[in-house]
Order: sequence, then structure tokens, then C-alpha cells
Amino acid sequence: MPTTRVYKSTDGGAPILNASADGTGNAVLKTILVDGYGALPAAGWTAPFTDGAAITVFRPGAGNRMYLRSTDNYFLGGGPRGFLLRGAESAVGYADGDMTDKFGTSGASALAARYSETSDSTPRAWICVADEGTCYFWVRADGTSPSLYYCFWFGDFYSHVTGDAYRTGLAVDAGMSRVHAQLTQGNGTFSGVLARNYSGLTKNYADAGLVGGTAARADGVNSESALIGNLNYPHDADDRIWLAPLYIKEPSSPPVIRGRLRGMWHWLHPLADVANGDVWSGSGDLAGKDFMLIKDTADINGTTGAWVIETSSTWDTN
Repeated sequence: MPTTRVYKSTDGGAPILNASADGTGNAVLKTILVDGYGALPAAGWTAPFTDGAAITVFRPGAGNRMYLRSTDNYFLGGGPRGFLLRGAESAVGYADGDMTDKFGTSGASALAARYSETSDSTPRAWICVADEGTCYFWVRADGTSPSLYYCFWFGDFYSHVTGDAYRTGLAVDAGMSRVHAQLTQGNGTFSGVLARNYSGLTKNYADAGLVGGTAARADGVNSESALIGNLNYPHDADDRIWLAPLYIKEPSSPPVIRGRLRGMWHWLHPLADVANGDVWSGSGDLAGKDFMLIKDTADINGTTGAWVIETSSTWDTN
């Protein structure tokens, strides 16, 4: 059974993330996913190919075990520093030409996930929750204030397709911060891509949307919502926290619900009475699961939300 592990920049012996040189972000990811630090073991991934500090190819230890190529010498618009991320179904080296059936790519580009607004040595706060097959990584890109978190996801999701050999995806920044409450709503600005569509025939399948609970707020274009909801906290009828799965919707007509994010949930309440880092144990249908709330997602029209992540080893797994 996969083991879910929680890593934070505040842990003893945790690696420091800053933007003082190329490769500092990749070094943090490798320490978390491959090496481990302090009293925390690694997440069970490998780094089979590297090119100095700037390029590292990561591979999960379980599941589909597709490859993540991270280029860490990239400046977004000349200012913020970030990872350039690209997935691949197979790889024999670190170069782009060594990767076969790539996803998260359009021509020569890849998905950009920021981790620092400026190039300096100011430490950035980060959180990573991962198991052997899936990784979620959050960072406060502004090191001088409690700014918004940015998130990227890579790895397997839980698929509704029997024997799905392509249940792997990649999403960054806004793509991990916006959700729709209805299947008929547009895909908006989701920056996510799947290795292939549900049939396995269409490769590098882009613009898959996240669909959450019907209590989501509609704050932006295409009735997008930040990761929050309109139910009172706690919920009036049962005095409980309400969550909804985050389903992955393929942008076809009619839409296809391919699966859902492993361990990630949609918070269906406002945020006024909760704090970043709050933890609790589930009850009822969610008994046996432990949760952590991560506040301050990237905003939609000035509205921020929160991620809820399972911290117990209870992620749905195909």
C-alpha cells in the first residue's frame, strides 16, 4: 500500500528553497522525493537522469511510473523564477529528444510552475505531500510576506477507466486553484494536461478541467470558482466539515469524467474561521482519513481558496 508523507520547509533538516542559483528548486525536489532528510524518509521516487543542477528527470516508484522532466533555470517574463515541467511516458536520458510521448508540451514549450517572485536568497516556505506515485508541491513564491501559495501536481490520478495505463497528469499554478461546480461549464484557464485521453488514442491531452462540489462559488469566467464553497462552517444540518472530490473532466462533448485527484479535496465552506495548516480527522463517509488545509490559493477575481489534502495513507489507488 502506498505511504503518504508530508514534508514542510519548517521540518528539522529540511532543504532551503530560494532563487539564488539555477537548480535550487530541483535540489529541494530531489531531497524530498529521492533522498529524504532529517527523520523523514524519501517519497520513494528516483532521479534516473540529470544534467548538472539545471535539469532533473524524476520518476515515481509506483503506479504508471511516467517521467517528469524539470528544468530549473527558467525566468517567467524575466522576473519570477520557476520550474519548466514536462511529462513523458518513457525516457532514456535527460534531453528533450530522449523523451517519448511527451505531455505538458506545445512545440518547444513546457508548463511553467513558479517558486520565487524574485531571484535572491530569501527562503521560500513550501509544503510537499507525496506518495510513491503522486506528488503535490506548494510554495509561497514571495519570500517577504505571507503571499499566495502556488501548486503543481504530477503523477497518477484515480481513474474510472479499467486498467488505465495512461492515468497520469501534470498541472501547475492556476490549474490547481480553480474548479467548476457543473459538468456543463467551460474549462476556463485550467493549466493541466493528461498523458492521454480516456481511450488512450489522443496523446498530450490538454485542457482537462477540475470539477468540484455543487456548493462551489462562481467567481470568474466560465463560472470558475476558487477552491471554496458557500456552506456555513461547520455545516448547519450535521455540524460537520463538508468536502467534495476533485474530478478530472476531459473537454469533450459530452464531457467525460476520467477520474479524480488522489488525496485532494474541494473545501465547501468560506475561509474566515479556519487557519492555514489546520488538521482534523474525518468522520462518517470519511472516517479513517486525516486531513490538512492549505490556505491562500492563487486568486480568481480577488477571491482566494484552500486545498484540502489527505495526510493519511488512504489515497484512492487503482
